[in-house]
Amino acid sequence: MITILEAAKQSDITKQKVRYWIDLLQIPITKRERKFYIPEESVKTLLEMKNAIGSGLSPSLAAKEIKETYAAPTTEKKELQVVDHTADLQEMQKAIMLLVESNKRLTEDNKQLNNKLESVLKAVKKQSNIIDKLLPAPTPTITYKPWQPSEKKTPEYSFIKRFWYELVAPEKLRAN
Repeated sequence: MITILEAAKQSDITKQKVRYWIDLLQIPITKRERKFYIPEESVKTLLEMKNAIGSGLSPSLAAKEIKETYAAPTTEKKELQVVDHTADLQEMQKAIMLLVESNKRLTEDNKQLNNKLESVLKAVKKQSNIIDKLLPAPTPTITYKPWQPSEKKTPEYSFIKRFWYELVAPEKLRAN
């Protein structure tokens, strides 16, 4: 595999032209670590494309001609290996069964603890009832109000009567 920039330097073409010709020729591109790579055999194809365009063909016609005359570089495909995972599956199945069993044990333990807790709560309630009976009865709290003089009410008279009492008998206007 070779980067596009290296292929451009080897074939003495600009990077932009190499990208355009790669699209026309449908050369497979792979991207790794922020760089584009093409097969090393495709540099020969790019040189043939440069010669065809130099002879006066348009890039699209030159690409068609080169595709017809030269076979595309083939990359070796690795055969898939079939791996037997039955042993792994059996181990996982055993682990799951162990988890199920431990879960059952834990739920049984929780039920036993809940039963013990209920019996302890009943005993505490009985003891609190006995303690309540032994303690003296609570005395009610009495709140005392301190003595305060009653509010004095001022007599209400009409305007004329009030005016008359202010002149003649002002003591009648005092609050009782």
